[in-house]
Amino acid sequence: MEYKLTFLIIILSKIAFSQCLNNGITTNPSAPVNNQLPLKRNLYFDWRLQNIQSNTTCQPLTLVESPFFKVDNLEILRQSKDMLPEDGWELIRRDFGYTDNNTLKPETPEHTYFILYNKFTGVLRILLKTCRGADYNGMKISIRFDATTLYQSALLDLTSGTRALDSTHTKNPIGQSASVFVNDRTKWFYADFPMNYDPCTCKYKTKLNIISQLIQNSVINLQGSITGTITSIANGAGTVNSSGSYSFKDFVNDADKFKKGYGSVDNFITETKNVVATIPNSASTITALTNFQTELKNVQFLKTGLAVVPWLKAAVGVLDFFTGGGKTAPQTVQIMPMAVNLSVRLSGTMQTSNQYHNITFTNPGSLDAQNDPDIYPFYNEALGVFNLLNTPILLTKITTIPPFATGQAQPFPLFNANYVFKNPLKYVINPSSGLVLQDAQVAFVMESNIQTNPPANFGSTSFAFLEGKDAETGNFLYRTDYIPIQCFANNYQFLISNLPIKPITKFKLKIMLNFKRTNNPTAQNILQVLSYPIKLENTTLNLTGTTFNSTSCPGGGISQANSTDINTFCSSTLYTTNRANRIASNGTTSSNDTFNGPFKISPNPANNFINISGTLTNTKLIKLEIADMFGRIHAIYDEQLQGSFTKSYTTSNLLNGVYVMRAYYSNGETKPLKFIVKK
Repeated sequence: MEYKLTFLIIILSKIAFSQCLNNGITTNPSAPVNNQLPLKRNLYFDWRLQNIQSNTTCQPLTLVESPFFKVDNLEILRQSKDMLPEDGWELIRRDFGYTDNNTLKPETPEHTYFILYNKFTGVLRILLKTCRGADYNGMKISIRFDATTLYQSALLDLTSGTRALDSTHTKNPIGQSASVFVNDRTKWFYADFPMNYDPCTCKYKTKLNIISQLIQNSVINLQGSITGTITSIANGAGTVNSSGSYSFKDFVNDADKFKKGYGSVDNFITETKNVVATIPNSASTITALTNFQTELKNVQFLKTGLAVVPWLKAAVGVLDFFTGGGKTAPQTVQIMPMAVNLSVRLSGTMQTSNQYHNITFTNPGSLDAQNDPDIYPFYNEALGVFNLLNTPILLTKITTIPPFATGQAQPFPLFNANYVFKNPLKYVINPSSGLVLQDAQVAFVMESNIQTNPPANFGSTSFAFLEGKDAETGNFLYRTDYIPIQCFANNYQFLISNLPIKPITKFKLKIMLNFKRTNNPTAQNILQVLSYPIKLENTTLNLTGTTFNSTSCPGGGISQANSTDINTFCSSTLYTTNRANRIASNGTTSSNDTFNGPFKISPNPANNFINISGTLTNTKLIKLEIADMFGRIHAIYDEQLQGSFTKSYTTSNLLNGVYVMRAYYSNGETKPLKFIVKK
């Protein structure tokens, strides 16, 4: 018996620390499978139907027309019919007033929604329908981690920019999108968000929260190469362009980029050409975009590989992130779910009111999701497609050449900058995606205060390709040639010589990934483009390495992580420290955050109102949220508080209990403060 018990403990230990695997779930209405939690098998909801049975407080026991068929609403979705299970779409959540067993719910919901996910592109699609009428013109749709989540996975990292899994993530990341609001109970609203793959998802419990609100008073300004009226909302009177959804934050500073979902391939190409047209010598890039436009609609998209598509490098040059493809014949790509443009950024403020939807569910694939059926996602598999396990690092050494040194005639110093790539990289691919990497290419992108013409004039470097101009800094971006991923080495060297000023330089590692579907070899391939920031480390050592070029193939610089790599990383204190939430599950401040100000709440306990008061000197308070101990958000207030302030907020709609007021500041900090309502 003792031997058997020991053996069982060993087996359980191996299971507990094994790599996250597929749960074998599909929500395809034609053949649903869920052996993990059979009662959540999708037997009764077919999102492919034109009319769906619904029961809400304003439209009881009626058929509602699907957003993929409704003629006078969401034209792009209706034209593309991009919703088919054979193209990767799965059901995450839905509420049409019926239980999982297709009986009427005891409590009739006010609003209707369903959430789909595409496992090939990693895009989460939120489709919402409202019951109340209101005379506004914009709706904000937000996705964030629930306040009770202890460790926030990398799922939402793309909302604030691509980064490797071992980097310090943005605390409490929020993806947000604006959609046209039409005061009509028959209309739908939608938003697309790219999901980021985290192989540690199954080891921790995480929950997500989706909220819809009406845009009440906003000023959104575009800065950069795109100057058309893409989003224009001022004092509640304006429009949100209906050709796509535009992702941004409530407060956007100069360090944030504009994240944009394009409504169609044609919109994507047209607007990207407008960006490229502002770049010197852009004719070849515009030609490449025209080719890209054609190929994105071809069912043979990238089947022959990246090497035989030379114009693709230029076509994706101005994008930090891109995902698309994967369709089956005769389907063609109609919607570009998300792209991040290097040359455009967004700034401004946005105020909202009239919260509509408030949807909470378990992050698909996370630990013990099946133990809470009420918030269990129908498709309980980890989301996202690809990620780097560790951050790219360049060792840096800048050497000063004195005036007139070595016979030179210059009366001022010159500078040499040496960079050597330090660390081999590991990448991960989501096994639930059903994708394999057919081929991939990598390149380095340099942003520098040194601007040259022609761009190849960087001494002995090979940053010969002009990518564009960064809207944040005004600096030009130069790229090396792409090389096959198997040729990437961890000792690549860059030498930038004889510079007239000391360089201030940023680098990114840009990766083009060409995936093929294992379940349908005749379907389109999937293209994903990711740009990872590179960390610079100063050194006094002499730097030597292999010069980056397209012909050398030393290898060893990047490889797919194995189970041991993943298990070690996911169990490390590095992961848990980086991913720790600021609010513990009981609603109190976590040990990682001892902050308890700089404002105070009174009275506490509160009855029908609370006051907050304080003084801010170097930052602004830009938003407040009130959540209960279950993470459900009861109120959101968009503010611009600075200096000394006192504000009152109603608590008359709150039941007795403990609540957390979470404050968001313009410097990126997020701080919680607990208070009690007692009537």
